[in-house]
Amino acid sequence: PFTRWEFVVTIIWITCGIFFYSFTIGSLASFISGMDTRKQKLQEKTAFLNDFCTEAKISLILRHRLRKHLEYQVNRSFLAGTDKLHAIFHELPVNLRYKIALNMHQGVIPEIAFFEAQDKTFIAEIVPHLKPMHAQRGDYLCREGDHPDFIFFLISGR
Repeated sequence: PFTRWEFVVTIIWITCGIFFYSFTIGSLASFISGMDTRKQKLQEKTAFLNDFCTEAKISLILRHRLRKHLEYQVNRSFLAGTDKLHAIFHELPVNLRYKIALNMHQGVIPEIAFFEAQDKTFIAEIVPHLKPMHAQRGDYLCREGDHPDFIFFLISGR
């Protein structure tokens, strides 16, 4: 910088660069910390599950299925099912809750025939309480004659 004006502009650009760099590093650190927390949570649950399977003499095939289900649940549960989410969700107007509910669970709600005939309020109240579940090929959710205590909406499979 040769003039006072160039010097001022240079200082402003350097300051902006410092703020941008600080924000980027802080955001990245926060993101990595969140990933570490989720990974630690999965490791703790996996260790408990391994101890349980060893003590209960669970077969290796069933252990693998349990582990896959656990990984699926931990990876899918960012805020789903938390009290904070439900509290915030219920503060929203019904129309907004309805639009959000339609987009929850990867947007599959409009594809489920059961919800086609339901009104907006019903969908806005029920959908946030649904929990996604992944089943492996060959798994049975229930068998004929069983009395399940859940409602299952199948997206794929039979």
